[in-house]
Amino acid sequence: MLVVDDYNGVEIRQTEHYIEMLCENYINCLLRSHGWETPSKKMQDEKVEPDISSPTAAAIATLTALELAYETKMSKSLPSFLQKKEIKDHGGANSNPKNPFHISNRPTPLPSDCIDLMYSEMGPKEGTAHHTALEKKMGFSYRNLLGELMYAYMTCRCDIGYAVTTLSKFSTSPSEFHYKLLKTVTKYLKATANWGI
Repeated sequence: MLVVDDYNGVEIRQTEHYIEMLCENYINCLLRSHGWETPSKKMQDEKVEPDISSPTAAAIATLTALELAYETKMSKSLPSFLQKKEIKDHGGANSNPKNPFHISNRPTPLPSDCIDLMYSEMGPKEGTAHHTALEKKMGFSYRNLLGELMYAYMTCRCDIGYAVTTLSKFSTSPSEFHYKLLKTVTKYLKATANWGI
């Protein structure tokens, strides 16, 4: 028996086994309001790439190399049913031939190595001419988009909680990098619009 299918812009799917809440329509409306429902060439080219020379990237590369060396050494001492050569890779979208237990291309709201750079850069203070110029250049208001993402987070997208609350710390003086990260969270929501709780 269907009691309700929508509440405050949040879709509710009810079955005899579960009740799911999702905000797919809200996310699509958010994308339409900013003109991002179809990716433009500029939006596709706009990626936040890690700085290879950063200490964080170096640490990640070192950890990856150590993990690979450890796995190679340990796989020889594992029972035969756990050794990598016998684990079948079904070639799914999320498979990784080096580690079939790791989902390598799982979408994430923020790149893993952006935290240091996020805290090292501060933009122009809100209300200044430089801030207004940056807002016009980026094409959206930082606080408005942050508020829209905060609503999605509070209703049923707790997976973006860390990204949204961390980026909210910079709402009084966001840099261009913060704007790009906020847009990255929006791209993540677009890619995972049908996820719910």
